[in-house]
Amino acid sequence: MKHLLLLISFLLLASQALPCSCISPKKINKKQYKSYQIIASGTVEKIEEKEGYKIIYFKVETAYKGTSDENLIEIRTAMDGGMCGISANEGDQWLMYAYQTEYGAFTDLCTRSRNMERDYNQKMIRKDLKFLKRKRKRDRISSP
Repeated sequence: MKHLLLLISFLLLASQALPCSCISPKKINKKQYKSYQIIASGTVEKIEEKEGYKIIYFKVETAYKGTSDENLIEIRTAMDGGMCGISANEGDQWLMYAYQTEYGAFTDLCTRSRNMERDYNQKMIRKDLKFLKRKRKRDRISSP
C-alpha cells in the first residue's frame, strides 16, 4: 500500500513538472493541412529572444502553403520546450508548420514542425513531404 501511494504521488508530481503535453500527430491528411496557415521547408537563419518567446527568421526553400519560395519569414515559438517551444538552432533545416495569430506566425511542439536533420521521426517527415509535394503539384495544375 505504501509503495502504491508513493507511485501515485510520483506520477502526480511528474505530470505537474511537464506543462507541455501533446498528442503525437497522426498521418498527415487534408484536415491537418487545412489547419495550418504556413507550411514550408527551409533553414533557420537567425533567432532572437524576446520576453517569453523566440523569433525564428526562417529562409523558405520550398513553400507548400501560405508563403513563397526564397522568402524570409518570421515564426514565433515559446522560449523553451517546457512551454512547448521548438528547439531550433541557426543553420538547422526544418519542415515548418505554423498558424497565424494576431501577433504573427507561431509554431510549437504540438504542431507537425520537425528538424529535418536530427529529428527522430524521419519516417513521418518523408511521408509529410510526399503528401506536400503531391498537394503542391495538384494545386499548381488546378490554378489558372
